[in-house]
Amino acid sequence: MLSILRRSLLTIFCAYGGFILAGMGFQKMTEYADFQEVARTHSLVGFSFNLVVIESVVALLAVVVGGLPIVVTVIKSALVRRRLTPLFALAMPVLAFGTFFGILPLLKAVFHPGNQHVLLGRGLFLGTLLTTAIISVGSICFAVARSEISEKLLRFALPPSILATLSMALMSVSTFIWGLGLQESAPKLFTGNDGIVGSSTLGTWLGIVIAMALATTLAVISLMRALSARVTLRKATA
Repeated sequence: MLSILRRSLLTIFCAYGGFILAGMGFQKMTEYADFQEVARTHSLVGFSFNLVVIESVVALLAVVVGGLPIVVTVIKSALVRRRLTPLFALAMPVLAFGTFFGILPLLKAVFHPGNQHVLLGRGLFLGTLLTTAIISVGSICFAVARSEISEKLLRFALPPSILATLSMALMSVSTFIWGLGLQESAPKLFTGNDGIVGSSTLGTWLGIVIAMALATTLAVISLMRALSARVTLRKATA
């Protein structure tokens, strides 16, 4: 049951990582002036957007509160046992994102606006970002999975996981409502090509909503397994 609890919490973290990628796509699309103007002038679009921002902060804080003690434990355990693998795994996100930001100027220089290969450049950017995120999340999960984490810490991480999952669900609903509000208040913008890498706004919004929904569903399923494992552990120690 302790192993199930740990795997379930790690799966929630992975789901959150995927959710963050979808959220970054939403943030990138809505940073354009046209979307910001609609958010300022139409209450439904503005309210749903602000709710996404607020819940994203709540989810991030929940993940940090629940995960930071576990990461500290992994580091302490690796230092005591003189095991470099967990430390290297925890350092991998820094290395991965450092590499990503290092090649970003090169991508901008080679595939600048007006270049006939600009779409290829944007595709490489998204692919590199996705690869960086997968490596980062996977390396953290690897470090935690290969370390001994006490039941107390896993229990401590469960309430923040509940809050993070709830925030993901609310963000998914808010993003869906945002799109409906945009369709009603600015139909030309909604049916235009102002999505990611110049794609359809409607298609980008649907893709983001679907990705958020899938990540949230995975988190909810894992959360239910984690709660069930906690109940079993509590009965076993009663």
